[in-house]
Amino acid sequence: MNVLKDIRNCRGRNYGNVNCSRSPELPATLPPLLQEYVPTGKILLISQAPSRLAHFEYKLNTKGNDFFRRMISEIGITEKEFQKKIYWTHFSKCYPGPAQGGDKTPNNVCARIFLKQEISEMKPKLMILMGRSIVRWLLDKNLKDAIEDTINNANWCSVDGKNVRVIATLHFSKTANPYRKKYGFEETLDLIRNAIAGDC
Repeated sequence: MNVLKDIRNCRGRNYGNVNCSRSPELPATLPPLLQEYVPTGKILLISQAPSRLAHFEYKLNTKGNDFFRRMISEIGITEKEFQKKIYWTHFSKCYPGPAQGGDKTPNNVCARIFLKQEISEMKPKLMILMGRSIVRWLLDKNLKDAIEDTINNANWCSVDGKNVRVIATLHFSKTANPYRKKYGFEETLDLIRNAIAGDC
């Protein structure tokens, strides 16, 4: 995808873009955290932003990333299968910095500049939206309503004039565990598993 070169070359806030959510503690030499794109991948996974540890160690879709390891274990796929079928990107491409109880919620500057182009160039068969920020920005819904629509097969997004199926889900993070029942996590997890097994 052509847009990936532009993303890799971006240093956001470190280059004076004060509207960017990139944390000032990230070295200027450290590019946004990206997965290598493989053309066989037809599922687009979008989460909020990289964690501090993942970005500093520059580990996204490898077992060196604890979150990734736990996520693929819950989904029930191997690292190799993930690389082949799923392209993982973020609403904000850089770690946004700390906040009380977790990380800062990034603004949508990065998404406006890069994400819609990523979606357009990839042309996914399925999009998995993980967490509130991306659901609100792309679907203009709150997370609970979007998940209910997902379970009722009523979430679709137009990509270059073509309707693409969307699965909205609660974040896989440990901090979201207490809310899994309320937000239908097991139901959306089953939909994700079935979509991957059936190639969407």
